[in-house]
Amino acid sequence: MAFEAIRQLTDRVAKLDEGQILKAYVSNKKIQKFILNLNRVDQLFVDGIQSDGNPLTSGSITNQNTPGVYSKVTEELNRGKSFSFGGQSKSKIAGERYFLYNEGEFFSTFVVIPLDDGFEIDANPIKQTDDGPLPMFEEYGKNILGLTDENLQEFIDVFREAVSIQVRKQLRLL
Repeated sequence: MAFEAIRQLTDRVAKLDEGQILKAYVSNKKIQKFILNLNRVDQLFVDGIQSDGNPLTSGSITNQNTPGVYSKVTEELNRGKSFSFGGQSKSKIAGERYFLYNEGEFFSTFVVIPLDDGFEIDANPIKQTDDGPLPMFEEYGKNILGLTDENLQEFIDVFREAVSIQVRKQLRLL
């Protein structure tokens, strides 16, 4: 009788598919919003950093090669304006890092693509401006998408807790 229970548990363990568990977890809309907010709110809007942890820079298209801080002209053009996203508000102040947010059209295109071994963050790289289309990845780099090591670890910690409960249920240990 005891050996039968052990055999059944062993069978359930063998049937666990970590890729399927991760993909199902990342397919959840609440989890996708969590992942996107780590990228859009924490990294881009609040900290002005890329997925590699470096500050946002621009210049590929405009040939400015600037360190990614707002100019006095930008500050004057946006005087009195407040930009809000994800429960945070900011103003475009000279010398402060870019946060790549104006009306939210670029941020609204961000999506999470669940994969068998993780996920990918993607977005429409073309932002429509008054001066015409702006290829965001060419201007600011592809590293504006994705999570920093710190934010990836935050996701892993949340995932680990949720999955440990799910696995215990699948193994009928709860």
